[in-house]
Amino acid sequence: MKTHKDKVHRASWLHFGVMERCSLSYQRNNPSYSGVTCSDNFKSEKYFVSWCIEQKGFDCFDERGGVFHLDKDLLSPQGVKIYSEDTCVFLPVELNGFLQSRYPSESGLPRGVSFIKLENKFLATINQSSVTTRLGYFDTKEEAYSAYKAAKEKVIRELADKWESKISVQAYQALVSFDISRLIKPRITKQIEQPVIPDGDDESLLACYGNRAEIDEEDGMSMLERVCI
Repeated sequence: MKTHKDKVHRASWLHFGVMERCSLSYQRNNPSYSGVTCSDNFKSEKYFVSWCIEQKGFDCFDERGGVFHLDKDLLSPQGVKIYSEDTCVFLPVELNGFLQSRYPSESGLPRGVSFIKLENKFLATINQSSVTTRLGYFDTKEEAYSAYKAAKEKVIRELADKWESKISVQAYQALVSFDISRLIKPRITKQIEQPVIPDGDDESLLACYGNRAEIDEEDGMSMLERVCI
């Protein structure tokens, strides 16, 4: 980002994304965000913009020119979903994507594990940047998952080392000691019993921010989805 004005513009865009994810309508259509909240400080766009500009990684780009993503989960206690000055960090796209939470496999097997009937064994695999690597065949699903877990955590540490100079100290420390069991999230239903709504209802948010949350017709994702997780 070349100018201060550019930084303010991006931070304001991100603030809208945070508020959107805390809104009733967004949580109704995206139940995985049920219960997401933000700190009182983050409800203030002025505070949020100033905070963003000061953060390491905010104005960084990866090798493909992609901006770093705002992540709320890495520093948060497991099960806590809050955008705040204490839990949010900026991470490069490849690292943020590698840390995305996943629902349990419908097969009942652990993540990264499949049963191969022809071999009568369990196969462990890991996927990185759309490339799948076989880690080997194992007699039990526990052994296969152990291999998957070790391999995934190794990649996370390698990515942390790769990006250490461009991410915060807190983010780096959390990454090198990361336990991937945190990435399994419980299955939920579409119904939301007690959504958390930020100051102002949806109409007031739209009145304030206009149509900046325009949907990309190609894949149905808000542009904010790409930079705010």
